[in-house]
Amino acid sequence: MTYNCADHPYHILAKRLSKQSTKMFGNRFTDVDSTHIVTIEMRQQLVANTRELLDKDRLEIMNLVRLKCPEAIYDYSDEHSSFSVDALNIREFLQIDAKVRCRLLNL
Repeated sequence: MTYNCADHPYHILAKRLSKQSTKMFGNRFTDVDSTHIVTIEMRQQLVANTRELLDKDRLEIMNLVRLKCPEAIYDYSDEHSSFSVDALNIREFLQIDAKVRCRLLNL
């Protein structure tokens, strides 16, 4: 569906949704043939481990997530942001999880 006017609300929304779906599904293309899965327990453990980190380590993890998967970041203000574990593909999840576990060992 095409709208002639670039500032039309439907045109803006359609472009944003198209870009978002390309990012989400394009990053997961390799996950289809993967023999690994990320279970809910693994996701919950990552969240729990991230909460245990020091602020400076948590900031480093947020910067890594921002670099690997910027669409996973939710900025609420200049001081508050979070990331969605569900937005990470398997490779990104394993990299972030390994970094968080490494930081926990160094506490």
